[in-house]
Amino acid sequence: MDRNPTKARKALSIALLFGLVLAVVGCVEVAYGQGLPASLAGIVFDQSKAVIANADVVLKHDATGAVRRTVSNADGYFSIVGIQAGTYSVSIEAQGFAKYERPGIIFHAGDKISLPDIVLNVLAAQQQIEVVARPEEVIPVDTGEKAHVISSRQIENLAVLGRSADELLKILPGVVYTNPDDPGSPAGFTVQFNRGIGNYNVGGTRNTQIANISDGANVIDPGCNCGSAVTPNMDMLEEVKVQTSNFAAENSLGPVVFNAVSKSGSSAFHGEAYLYARHSIFNSRDWRNNFFDTKKPSDSFYFPGFNIGGPLTKGRDKLFFFAGIEIQRQNHDLGVRPAVVPTEAMRKGDFTDAAYLAALNGYDANTLPHNDAEVLQGGRINPAFIDNGGQVLLNLLPLPNQDPAKSNGYNYTSNIINPEHRRQVLARLDYNISDNTKLYTRFNQEYQASPYPFTLWWYNSNDVPYPGNIKGDYNTWSSSTSLVKVLDPSTTNEIVFAATYWGMPHKVRDPDKVSRSGLGYPYRGIFKNSTDLVPSFSDWGGGVADFVQPGGLDDPTIFGNKWLISARDNFSKVIGTHTAKFGFFFEFVTNSEPTTNNDHGFIEPTNWGGNSTGNAYADLLLGRIGEYNESTTNPVGNYRKREFSFFAQDSWKATPRLTLEFGSRFQHQGWMYEKNGHNFGFDVSRYDPTAPISDYSGLVSPYLGSNVPRSIFKTPALVVAPRFGFAYDLTGKGNTVIRGGGGVFKYADRNGDTFTINNPPLLRSTTLCCGLLLSDLDQVSPEVQKSNLSVSEPYSDKVPTTYSWSLTLSHRLPSATVLEASYVGNSSSHQTVCLNCSINLNAVPQGAMFGFPLGDDPNNYRPFQSYGSITMVRHALSQNYHSLQVTANRQTGRISYSAAYTFSKAMGVGGDTYGTPSDSFDQRGRSYGPLPYDRTHGLSVTYSILLPGSFHNPFGKAVINGWQVSGISQWQSGAPLAVRSDQSPTFTFSGTLADGQQFDPKFVNGTPDTPARPWLTCDPSQGLAAGQYANPACFLAPLPGINGTYQMPYMKKPAFQNHDLSLFKNWELSEHKKLQFRFSMYNFPNHPLPFFAGGDPGLSMNFVNGVPDEESMKNFGRPSLRKGRRLMQFAIKFQF
Repeated sequence: MDRNPTKARKALSIALLFGLVLAVVGCVEVAYGQGLPASLAGIVFDQSKAVIANADVVLKHDATGAVRRTVSNADGYFSIVGIQAGTYSVSIEAQGFAKYERPGIIFHAGDKISLPDIVLNVLAAQQQIEVVARPEEVIPVDTGEKAHVISSRQIENLAVLGRSADELLKILPGVVYTNPDDPGSPAGFTVQFNRGIGNYNVGGTRNTQIANISDGANVIDPGCNCGSAVTPNMDMLEEVKVQTSNFAAENSLGPVVFNAVSKSGSSAFHGEAYLYARHSIFNSRDWRNNFFDTKKPSDSFYFPGFNIGGPLTKGRDKLFFFAGIEIQRQNHDLGVRPAVVPTEAMRKGDFTDAAYLAALNGYDANTLPHNDAEVLQGGRINPAFIDNGGQVLLNLLPLPNQDPAKSNGYNYTSNIINPEHRRQVLARLDYNISDNTKLYTRFNQEYQASPYPFTLWWYNSNDVPYPGNIKGDYNTWSSSTSLVKVLDPSTTNEIVFAATYWGMPHKVRDPDKVSRSGLGYPYRGIFKNSTDLVPSFSDWGGGVADFVQPGGLDDPTIFGNKWLISARDNFSKVIGTHTAKFGFFFEFVTNSEPTTNNDHGFIEPTNWGGNSTGNAYADLLLGRIGEYNESTTNPVGNYRKREFSFFAQDSWKATPRLTLEFGSRFQHQGWMYEKNGHNFGFDVSRYDPTAPISDYSGLVSPYLGSNVPRSIFKTPALVVAPRFGFAYDLTGKGNTVIRGGGGVFKYADRNGDTFTINNPPLLRSTTLCCGLLLSDLDQVSPEVQKSNLSVSEPYSDKVPTTYSWSLTLSHRLPSATVLEASYVGNSSSHQTVCLNCSINLNAVPQGAMFGFPLGDDPNNYRPFQSYGSITMVRHALSQNYHSLQVTANRQTGRISYSAAYTFSKAMGVGGDTYGTPSDSFDQRGRSYGPLPYDRTHGLSVTYSILLPGSFHNPFGKAVINGWQVSGISQWQSGAPLAVRSDQSPTFTFSGTLADGQQFDPKFVNGTPDTPARPWLTCDPSQGLAAGQYANPACFLAPLPGINGTYQMPYMKKPAFQNHDLSLFKNWELSEHKKLQFRFSMYNFPNHPLPFFAGGDPGLSMNFVNGVPDEESMKNFGRPSLRKGRRLMQFAIKFQF
C-alpha cells in the first residue's frame, strides 16, 4: 500500500466514485440510513377473520415524509423491507373498508416488526380506525435473533464519560469490559482509534470476534480486529444495535455485530452547538496520587462541536442532509506509574546501601550484589569492570523520586499529561428520489495525534518514559453508499458499497536522545543493522524498569495502511406468507505494515543468567545479561484478503402467531496472504536434520518456491453456515412472545495472527542465552545463529467457527416495561492460536536439561536443531459460554429505565488472544479453564427521570421546570486470578526449592518451555483474610522432576462496581429551541477499587528452601494498588 497521503486520498476518491456508480446502476437498497435494514410485515383481516387481498399499505417516515407503498397479496400478507431506523406511521386501506392507521412505530436497525390484529371494519360514513402506539412498545414477533438496541433516547439521556457510544455496551447483558493495558482510566476516559469495541467481550466470545459496522461500512482495524475508524459519536449517532446470537443468514458478519447508525436530516432544520468539558480541578484526587504523595495532575478534556441537518430542496421532501464536526482537545492523565530505577550511586557502581536495596520491589533488583569477589568489594563495583554500553543504558532511566520504604517498594513514579488531540467530521445525504427509489451516502473523516511517552501501543507494568518522543499521526476515512429500489409491491433489491481507509504512521521525534552514536553506546549487535536506536531492556516484572520499544522505528518508520472495501446485494421476494431473501457479499481487505522485530536488540538482565552478581542492575552495569534477542531489518508485509459469500433465507409467517426463519450462508472464506508470497509455514515432514542452518530446512513459502498456498493455509472452496430461528406470539397481541434459534458463524483470522513475513531468509531473528556479555555480541557470527520462527501450520485449514443459540421469553408488564429472560450460549472451535500466544513446536523436551548447568543454552536441546523457538499459528483452540440473561426495559414517558443481569460461565483453551503462551506439552489438560473475561455475575441499571415541573410564570420556567436526573450503576464479579498457567497478570514464583536449588523450570521440569508451578496443600480461595484473594499458606515449592499444580482452584480478583450520576437542566426557549446544561459525576461515591497490576507484590511469592518467606506470607494475594476516582464533566447544548 502506498504511503503517500495524496495518493491515498486519490484512491479513496476513486473508490467512492465507483461505489456511487455501482449504487446508481444497480437497483440498490440498504435501508438508506443504516447498514442493517429493518422490515415490517402483517396480515390484513376483515371482521370475520377472512384475509383481505390488494389492501394498500403506506409506511410514512415521520421526520422526512418519505413513504413506502405495497399491497397485501392473496393471503392478506404484506412485507416492506429496507426500512431505515426512525419513527413511522402506517395506514392501510381497502375498497369497502374503513381506513386503518397506526402512528408512532419505532424501527431500530435490523428490527423485524409484525403488526398483530390488523382488522379492517366494513366502511361506515367518516369511519376510521386509529391504533395509538406508545413508543418502544413493540416486542419482535417475526425473528428469533438475540439482539439489543441502544436507542436514541438512551444516547440522548445517559451521560457517558467519553464521546463514543460503545461505552454504552456496559449497560447490556453478557458484556465484559476488559481494557488490557490501562492502569486506571475508566472506559471512555479518552477518545482514540484503538479504544472502543476491542476492549469488550460480548456473550463469552473473544474481543476479536466483534464485527464493527458503521452505516453499512466495516470500520474495524483488520490487523488486530480492534478499534474503529469511525467513532460512534454520541451527538452524531441515531442508535446502536448489537446482535449477539443466532441472527439471520442475511447478516454477513458475526458471531457478534456492533451496528452504529448515524443521524440523518429531516424535512425541518434541526441541529445543535455544544461543549463538553472536564478539568482536573473538579475531580477528586486519585488514590495513587495520595499513596505515592504526588501532586494532582492538571488534565483537561474539551469537546466543542456543531451539527445541523435538514432539507436541501424547495419542497422539503426530496433531498436531506446531516453534517457534524467535533474538535477533541484531550490532555490525558496517564496515571501514576511506579517503577524501580537505579540511584545515581548505583549508576557509578555503588550498591552498598543494603537497607535501601532491601526496600525495593522486585527480586531482580533488591539484592546486594555478590557472587564475584574480583569485581565486587562489599557491594561496590570495581570501576575497571564497568561496561560503557551498560552504563549508557542505565543512564537512560530517570532518577529516583520516591522513598521505596514509603511507596510499596517503588522508588520512581511518573504522572504524565499526554496531549491526544483529535478531529471528527461526518456528512450524509438522503435522497428520496421517489416512493420506490431512495439514495443514501455517508462520509466520515477523523484525525488523531498520538504521542507515546512510554512503549508504543501498550503499557507495561514497570514503564518509564522513553526519551525518544514517539508520535503517531493517524488519519481515517470511511464512506458508505446505497440506494433502495422497489421493483413491485412484492419485490425489492438491496445493495450497498462501502470503503474504509486507515493511515497510521509513527516517528521518533527526538532520535538523538536514544541514539547509539550520540550517546556513546559502543555495540552494533549480531547483525550489524543500520538502526541507530539503543536496545530495549526489561526483565518483565522482576524489578528492572521497562525500557521497551518495538523494532523498526527508524528504518524508516512503523506505519500501517489499511483498506476495507465491500459490496453486498440482497434481493427480497414476498410469496404468500413467505419473505424469501437471496444475496451476496464481497469484501477486499488490505493491511500493509512492517514487522516490528527487535532489529535494535532486546536485552533481558536477570539474576538467573549464569554469570549474575545477584542484582540485575549491577549485572547490566557490568555488561552481563541473561538473554538477548535481535533480528535483521524489518521487512514490509503487504497483506490481502478476499471474502465472497452468498445466502438464501426464508421468513415464513406459518400462522398469525408463529414465524419460522430458515437460511444459510455459503462462504468462500479467504485467508490473509502476502501479495509477494512472503507468508511462511513449517512442514515437519520436510525437515532434514543433516541440512545446514542456511538451508532453512522444513520452512515452506511461495517465496521459496514451495508448493503451498499463498496464505499457507488451504482455502476451503465453500463452507456452510446454517441459521434457524422462530418466534411465537403466545397471546396473539404481541404482549408475550417466546423466541429462539441457533446459528453457525464462520469468520477469518485477524491479520496479526497470520503475519508470518518475519521469517528467514527475509528476516532472521535469534535469541542467545545465557551468561552473556554485551561486549561479546559484536563478535557473534550471524551465519551460525539459529533463527526463531513464527510460522503457520500448513495443514491447519479449519475455518474458525462459532455455534450460537438462545431462547428468550419476552413479556410486556404494566407501565410499558418489557421483561425478558434468556438462555444464551455458544461454543467456538478452530480458534486461532496467535503468534503471540502460540505453543512452541520446538520446545525443549521435559527432562532434557536435568543435570546440566542452569546457564546452559536451551537451544542446544531443541528437537529441530537448525532453529530456536518455533511458534506456529494453527486453528486449535476451543471455548464455550453459557448464561442466564434477564433484562427489564422502559424507554417512554417521564421515567425511563433499564436493568440487565447476567449469570454466566466462560470456559476454554487459550481464549485470550493477547495472553502468554498456552502450555506446549499438554495444551488442553494444562490450559483449559475459566477464560480471562469470565464473570459469574453482572448487573447494570440505568435510569432517566424528568422531574415534575409545570410552572408557567417566568421564574418557575427558568428555575423549577426542566430538571432531569439520570445515571448508570454497574456491579460485576471479579475476573479469574491466575487459574491457568497462561493467564496474565499471573503469579510469579521465585526463590529456592527444598533442596536449595533455584526455583526455575529448568530445574523443576528439565525445560524452560513449561512453567514451574507450586504444590497446593489446600484450596487457596478459602481461609482468606479481609482484602486477600489468595491464601499463601496453601503453597509449597515443587521438587525437581515433580511439578506442582497447573490448574488451580477458581480464585477471583477484586469485584468491580461503578456509579455515574448526571443532572440536566433544560430551558425551552421556544417550540423548537432548547438550551441544556449538564453536570455529570462518574464514580460519584469516589470509591477506589483494589486491582492487581503486572509486577504487583501481591502476585509474587518467594520460596526459601521450599516454603514462602515472611514477605510473601504478608503480601501474597493482596493487591497493592487501587484505581478509580470521581470525575466531573460539564456540558452545555443549544438545540434548534
